[in-house]
Order: sequence, then C-alpha cells, then structure tokens
Amino acid sequence: MLSNPNGPPNMAEIGAVLARMRYRGVTELRLGNDWVGRWENTDELPRGVLVIEVYAAVYLGDKGYVFRPRGEDVWGTLSGRPEGDAKPLPFLKSLAKAGGITPGRIELIGYFDCKATSYNARYPAETAAVVPFYAVAAKAAKDVPADSPFERRRLPINEHMATLRQRYPEFETPFSDAADRYLVLRARGEV
Repeated sequence: MLSNPNGPPNMAEIGAVLARMRYRGVTELRLGNDWVGRWENTDELPRGVLVIEVYAAVYLGDKGYVFRPRGEDVWGTLSGRPEGDAKPLPFLKSLAKAGGITPGRIELIGYFDCKATSYNARYPAETAAVVPFYAVAAKAAKDVPADSPFERRRLPINEHMATLRQRYPEFETPFSDAADRYLVLRARGEV
C-alpha cells in the first residue's frame, strides 16, 4: 500500500514495490523456510556477500562423480557449508581434496541470489547471501582418504545426471548447465 494515494507518487516506495515483484522467466526457489533465492546465470560472484552453501558437479573424462557422507544412503554432489569468512573456491578445493579429487578447471555456473526470510533463526530477515554452483573438471581421482567424511562413486554422465536430478529436483537448471558446460569444454579439448 502506498502512503499517499491522492498525491504525487513516492518514487522510493514504487521502487521498493517493483523490487519485490516477481517477473516471468525468473527462477525463484525457496530453500527451506530460511531463504528465498533467484537464479543468476553468471560467471562472477558478488563481492562481500555471505556464502551459505557451495555445490559442485565433478567430472573426469566421460564420468561424473557422486558423493555422500559416510554411512548415508543417498548419493548427491560435492557440497558443503563454509564456516566464517571462508571463500567459496578454497572451500570447494578442500571439499574436493577430502573426496579424493584433484581439481583441474573450475567453472562457476551461476548462483542463487538469496534473501533470508522472517523464519530464518540464524540471520535477520532480508540478509543477502549466495549459493554458488560449480562444474569441476578433475585432473585426477585418487582413493578417498581414510579420514574423509565422504564416500565417492563414479558413474557414466547420463547416470550421473539422473542421480543428481533425483537427489536435487529443485536444482535441475544449475546441474544441467554444469553438465552442458563440462561437455562443451571437453568437446573443445579444453579439459
């Protein structure tokens, strides 16, 4: 509701209303009750924004790799929540190392630009954050270290994508884009 319906328009209020409107063609996602995110297909993360989780689709040759915490039943992708001021790329490299992966080329596919909801118990409402998605073209896949929190499995890329779609139906766009990016780079001989 605008504060002065009979007077001249308040451009600040109109701008705030337009900023909250949803537009066609925008992918918006609720991440639990805590976050609402809008997909940004870009190769750059905004600076100084909180990173709440990192996801990476890992490939080597004609195979994709799935991971799961030891003892779990469901396979997924390499993912984790950085603590404190951890930067996404060094954090992702440490996750890859824990999974026995030596990363080669790492491509940012995009990110969910998130805002905390009023239900978020950890952050105030409207806190800005991002959830980046990466495609990792591995140089090598070694044995998973004995002290690693992960188990790993290698699958043909079509089965890899089916596994990720089943595990993360809400993230079909980012993981499809990651597979597409990897396959194009592989076809060009860049990985």
